[in-house]
Amino acid sequence: MHKLLALNQRQKMVLQRKTEEANTATKKLKELLESRKTSSLETSGHNAHGIQALMQAIELELEVTVKINEVRSEYERQIEERAMMAKERTKLIEEQRNLSDSSEIMSPGARNSRIFALENMLATSSSTMLSMASQLSEAEERERGFNGRGRWNQVRSLTDAKILMNHLFNLASSSS
Repeated sequence: MHKLLALNQRQKMVLQRKTEEANTATKKLKELLESRKTSSLETSGHNAHGIQALMQAIELELEVTVKINEVRSEYERQIEERAMMAKERTKLIEEQRNLSDSSEIMSPGARNSRIFALENMLATSSSTMLSMASQLSEAEERERGFNGRGRWNQVRSLTDAKILMNHLFNLASSSS
């Protein structure tokens, strides 16, 4: 019973930490999306900054794309963990219904406690996943709206294009 309670407590702590990480990643994504929205409005509205503003917009866009991918992978990992918890919960409920099984691994009280803990963890992960899914869909919506030719209309010469491509290459190579 003590081992099960310790395992349960450890799983709760891991889930809580992962939930906090997911919330942090989601908040960061939201902040980046807001700053990109502001930056894209400034970039499209004023050509005074020219190539420098476009370089900053590209940096921001790369950062947002990376953060979207991080949130997406965290979301997929949360889905997998949630499926495993749901499967374990279902198995424990089935064991509880079939009390005639002689091969009981844990006592009914421990099983009930574990089922309750799993239900709490599932509820917690549901709200986190809902928030993450909302942020991802919002990010993808903005991504669809942001992609296009509008941001590249400021590139007026082949020299500007080369500068931007070099900058983009340097950003990509420094991030790996």
